[in-house]
Amino acid sequence: MLILVVGETARAANYSLGSYTRNPVNEYTEQKDITYFNNFYSCGTSTAISVPCMFSFNPRKDFKTSEFQENVLDVLQNIGVNVVWLDNNYGSCQGVCKRLSKVKQFDGGYDVVLFEEFIKGLPTLEGNNLYVLHLQGSHGPAYYKRYSDNFRRFTPTCDTNELSKCTQEEILNTYDNTLYYTDWIIGELIDIAAEMNNYTTAVLYLSDHGESLGENGIYLHGMPYALAPQEQIHIPSIAYHNNATINARLKQYGNFKLSHDNLTHSILGFFGVASPLYKESYDIFSTSLKENP
Repeated sequence: MLILVVGETARAANYSLGSYTRNPVNEYTEQKDITYFNNFYSCGTSTAISVPCMFSFNPRKDFKTSEFQENVLDVLQNIGVNVVWLDNNYGSCQGVCKRLSKVKQFDGGYDVVLFEEFIKGLPTLEGNNLYVLHLQGSHGPAYYKRYSDNFRRFTPTCDTNELSKCTQEEILNTYDNTLYYTDWIIGELIDIAAEMNNYTTAVLYLSDHGESLGENGIYLHGMPYALAPQEQIHIPSIAYHNNATINARLKQYGNFKLSHDNLTHSILGFFGVASPLYKESYDIFSTSLKENP
C-alpha cells in the first residue's frame, strides 16, 4: 500500500528537517526513520497547476493544463489497484480524481478527518492499494484556521486572515503551526505503515507548491513560475518505506535535486507497473534514481 499525502502550500524554507531553526515544526517526523528530500521542487505555484501536473505523464516543461489524457491514477485503477482519493482541499482535486470510483470530499475543516477516514478502511484492506490524502494543509491567508487549539504550539499568532494587521513574527508562528499539525498527521501515518508487517507499505508526502510570507513584500503564491521566488517552488517532501533495505536506500537520495516530475514514475515503480511511459531514473524507490536535469 502506498499512502500518498498531497500537502497544501507548505514551503521547504520553514521545515526544521531542513535548515529552518526558528521553530521545531517537525517534532513528530524527526523521530521517525524517514528520508527528507532537501532539494525538491514543485511544477507550479498554484494548486490548479501543480496537482494535475504532478499526476501527469508529462514533465513540467511539457505539461499543459488543457491536456486531456488519463493520468497515473486512472492507469492504476484500470489495472485493478484500489485507488482512494480523500479530499479536504475545498473539495477540489483539479480534475485528477474525476474518473476514480472511490472519492470522498470533506468541507475544509481540520485535516484529521482524512486520517480518520483512512483508518476506517484498514480492517477491510486487501490487494494493492493507493490512498491519496489531499490536505487543507497551510492554505492561507487564514492560516490560523488550519489547526486545532492543541496544536497552537508557536505563539504569538496571527488570528485573522488580514495579514497586514499582524507582525512578521505572528505570521511565521501561525504558518509554522500549520506545518506542525501536518507533521503530526504524517507521523501518525508512518507509525501505521511501520506496523503493517503483512503489507509492503510506504508513505510519501509532498506539497503542491510553497508560499511567500512577506519576503520582498510578497505574500501567498501563484506567481508565474519563471518569476516565482524560491519560497513558492521549493517544497518539502518526506518518504518512508517499511522495507528496511528500500528505506535505507531512500536516505542516499536525500540531497538529490528532485521534483513533482518524479511522482508518476515512483507510483508506477512502487506497484511494479510495466509501461513504456515508466522511467526508472525518475523512480525514488528504484536503485537507478537520477537527479532531475
